[in-house]
Amino acid sequence: MDSYHVFAQIHFHPADACFNRTTAMPVGDGPVEALRWLDPALKAHACAALRLNNHRRYFHTHFAGIELEHKYNLTPGTDIWAVAMELLKVLRHGVLDGCRPKYRDEFQTYFTENHLFDVTGPEEELGYASFIRTVDGSHVLKRKWYSEDTLARREQLSTDLDVPPSGFEEYLREKMGLQVQAMPPYRRVRYDIQCESMVTGHIYGIFLDQCSLLAAPDVVLSQCELEYRRSRSVLDHDQDEVLAEMERISRWLQEYLTARCRRAT
Repeated sequence: MDSYHVFAQIHFHPADACFNRTTAMPVGDGPVEALRWLDPALKAHACAALRLNNHRRYFHTHFAGIELEHKYNLTPGTDIWAVAMELLKVLRHGVLDGCRPKYRDEFQTYFTENHLFDVTGPEEELGYASFIRTVDGSHVLKRKWYSEDTLARREQLSTDLDVPPSGFEEYLREKMGLQVQAMPPYRRVRYDIQCESMVTGHIYGIFLDQCSLLAAPDVVLSQCELEYRRSRSVLDHDQDEVLAEMERISRWLQEYLTARCRRAT
């Protein structure tokens, strides 16, 4: 081998370990025993020491404040638990080239109630506002800005809001100056698979969920979402690289869902 990439160990476990690449380009021409790679390796680690040597500081997010998301509608009646378990198994076996489930954080479940409002004005505020109940009784307010459904949308979360459901609309109108239209509240069951690129360190969420109206539980929407989450890397990456990799995963996921769920749009 002519030269080498260098990796720093960032997770320690009796059964395995996780490493993060520290060199943007290969270093240390010649045989490994010549140690020409050692000084560049030490220099690369020193440059990233604050992030490498502090717990989880090697994570960072491209497109801060922007949600990147593909959506796929599933056939009504799809068993999203079965699909999620099969998809997780497929990722573990490396069927999606270059990707694996996120290291020791593969899967999460969520069960939430959502009170959704269509934001119809002012024009620069178009989108939606959703109040999501938390386990301690407070609410998270999720805002998304868009005039049409697109890959990239501005997103903001406000936590620990002490507002009762009866006051949601007033809060949006009086406190935030929004024009809103209340939508039927619904319950969301979601299974999250975390998919990590072994090449780039970018992490993507594959979310399978079912939304049912609180007042009419038989009215159900089943869907899958692919979303860029963050990157496990101390290196700078071109944002176009994220978009290109996400597009590749999206094509694979749509083909997978089409084959197993009969329809994905």
